[in-house]
Amino acid sequence: MKKVIIFLTIIFTLLIVVSCSKYDYVYDFKDGLAKVKLNNKWGFINKTGKEITPIKYNYVYDFSDGLARVELNSKYGYIDKTGKEVISIKYDGVDDFYDGLARVELYSKYGYIDKTGKEVIPIKYNGVYDFKDRVAKVKLNGKYGYIDKTGKEITPVKYDDVGDFTDGLAKVELNNKYGFIDRSGREVIPVKYDGVAEFKDGFSVVKLNGKQGLIDKTGKVIVSTIYDNIADFKDGVAEVRQNNKYGSIDKMGKIVSQLKSKEKYDAEKVTSYGPLTYWNITSTSDGYMRYMVGRVRNNGNRSYSVFISFGLYQGGAKVGETNDMISSLAPGEVWRFRAPIFLDYVDACKLDSLTYYWLDR
Repeated sequence: MKKVIIFLTIIFTLLIVVSCSKYDYVYDFKDGLAKVKLNNKWGFINKTGKEITPIKYNYVYDFSDGLARVELNSKYGYIDKTGKEVISIKYDGVDDFYDGLARVELYSKYGYIDKTGKEVIPIKYNGVYDFKDRVAKVKLNGKYGYIDKTGKEITPVKYDDVGDFTDGLAKVELNNKYGFIDRSGREVIPVKYDGVAEFKDGFSVVKLNGKQGLIDKTGKVIVSTIYDNIADFKDGVAEVRQNNKYGSIDKMGKIVSQLKSKEKYDAEKVTSYGPLTYWNITSTSDGYMRYMVGRVRNNGNRSYSVFISFGLYQGGAKVGETNDMISSLAPGEVWRFRAPIFLDYVDACKLDSLTYYWLDR
């Protein structure tokens, strides 16, 4: 019995090979079907070698969502896995079906059809985009809006541009002004700003009359538009600039660091490095010697030996270095370092390195 099965398997395989040998090209089988080419025409065969479609198409595409695109005389339609033309070959362009819908083109207009060929999204738009979270951007007469999967326009197609939805909101532009809409099409943030950034951590930087401020997702103004620039939040704090002075604010809009010159702000800014933070780095003099001074705090739970080094510069060229160290900085302790500058002609100092070593006790 086993020999009979092996014999029949060999005969069956030979029949397929003989059947396939007449074609100019045969693709690999996928889900029991393979694309074949003969005399520059295309079709499909099954694993018995039977042609499930006439070899008549200019091209056939892989099956997607149960249907395959086919091209005939520069027109497109769809066949099912029995070879039946289930959607007429009449379109100027078609995409694969995804989640029950496919984008189609007819006379330079675009829409979506379902698997029965019904126009779910009317073929009237100058452009239709991919659905994302059940909504898609559309373009009509140079304007943009959004539709849902039933074809309902959830916003009027009136905007000069619309962005993707992020965290429930999408940026819109109208007459060079910007705002945000929600998924119902409601303008949650009025279209009145000269510029808006995408929301991050629940906040958006907005621009009005050349100044920047902060709003939340309800449109509430957290920070009035008074700053020249607001940077991204980091650890709950954002750097701000106003009239060439720098400071920082928290997410409630409260001032964390008062506005001051860039040099002073950089010197006072707290910077983290591993278990250490350092700040108030500046140069000073006692009347005899200049020093680089500042503070370093140990935020860890063990003691460290800490070494800090600065490069010394004149006219942009490095001419030397200075350093200071503490042999043991206990947890929670603040070290006030003092690195002497021995060269009189030094006009700039820059932090080169901050190194710490765990003291094994």
